[in-house]
Amino acid sequence: MERDQYAESQRRENLVEHCLIAELLQDAWLRRGQSLDILRSEVDAAGYDLVLSCNKVTRHVQLKSSKSDAAAGFQPVNGRLADVPSGCVVWIRMKEEPERNRVHLEYWFYGNNPGEPLDDLTKLRRVKHTRANAEGDKALRANTFRVNRGLFQRLTGVEALSDKLFGPPSAEAMTG
Repeated sequence: MERDQYAESQRRENLVEHCLIAELLQDAWLRRGQSLDILRSEVDAAGYDLVLSCNKVTRHVQLKSSKSDAAAGFQPVNGRLADVPSGCVVWIRMKEEPERNRVHLEYWFYGNNPGEPLDDLTKLRRVKHTRANAEGDKALRANTFRVNRGLFQRLTGVEALSDKLFGPPSAEAMTG
């Protein structure tokens, strides 16, 4: 079924976020043997969409999503994300599998190890608004920086994402 992707972007973002949460919860429960606490931000002005806590690690996560075949070469990242402990960006590239009535998520990660803040974003290029003013100029977006795709680390599945976010699970947690 062909959809107007622009009009449906908020629905797609919600679908991707809920699928991510479901995958992380399953991984925490079944593989890690740990609980995962999830807090959702009602407003993204603070730079993050989710606060995830697991294995004594708390991560502030800005979510980005796109279709898997999108040509996006960068993601705009809120500079306030560098002000919180263990801030990071998870870029989720979604592929629809209509024959299975499912979506497949591919994870890309930008950030540092658990407990470490983001690198200084002010060293990156600023992002411009997509709409021009009356004079045709596109102003710089306040405190928003361009993180190129090459700075993201492609991960091989939710297990790799979970370990990147919270560190490897302890042996005793995995054995029950």
